[in-house]
Amino acid sequence: MLRINSNFKDFYDEAALKYNDNELEYNRMRGDSDDPTKDSMSRREALEKCRGLGFHTIQIEKLSEIADKVVDTELLVVYIDEYRHSMNGKRVMSAGEAKEMYKDAYVSRYVAEKKNYKYIQIGRKAFLCEFEKESRTTLDHGKLLRVAVLNDRIDFNFGVRLPIFSVDYVIDDGKPLLTDFNTVEELGKYKIDKYITPEEVVREIVMALEEYN
Repeated sequence: MLRINSNFKDFYDEAALKYNDNELEYNRMRGDSDDPTKDSMSRREALEKCRGLGFHTIQIEKLSEIADKVVDTELLVVYIDEYRHSMNGKRVMSAGEAKEMYKDAYVSRYVAEKKNYKYIQIGRKAFLCEFEKESRTTLDHGKLLRVAVLNDRIDFNFGVRLPIFSVDYVIDDGKPLLTDFNTVEELGKYKIDKYITPEEVVREIVMALEEYN
C-alpha cells in the first residue's frame, strides 16, 4: 500500500490503497494540519530555492527598504502573510496604498499579464496548464484554457526531490518568470485525471520515492 498522509483528497487516492508491491509513505500535507492554506515555507524561501535551481523568479523585498524607489501609482503584490499560498495572504494594490497600510510588509512587482501557467511534474511525467484571467489585476489563475502533456523525456528532478510539485509563472519580456513554487499539488483540480490514470500517478510517486530515498 502507498500510505498518503494528506489533508485533502485527490483522484488517485483509492489506487494508492490498492497498491501492494511494498509499503511506502508519501507526505502530501498542504500547509499544516490546522491550516491547509499556511505553508511551512515562506514564499521568499520557496522562490530562493527555485533561483538556486537556475530559475528566473520574481523578487520579493521589504517595502520599507524600497519605498523611495517605487512611485505611488505602481502596482505591487503585498504579502500580508507570506506563509499562505494559493492566492491567500497577498493583495494587489498601489504602492501608495501599500506604504500607508503595510509599510513593513514584503512586496513584489505586479506583472499585469492575463495569461499565466502552471508546470506540474509527477515523477517523470510533466504537464503544462494554461490559464487566462478576466482581469489583469487579480491574483487567481483564472479560467483553465488547456492542459498540454509534455512528451519530451522527463527525468526525476533531484534538485527538488519531491514526487509531485508545481511552479507557477507568467511570461515577462518573452521569458518565464516564476511567481510561486508548490511542494504539493491537487491534480484533480486542474483536470490532470484526463491525461493520466490513477494507477500511473501511484506508479510515478512510488518510483520517485524510491529514487529520492
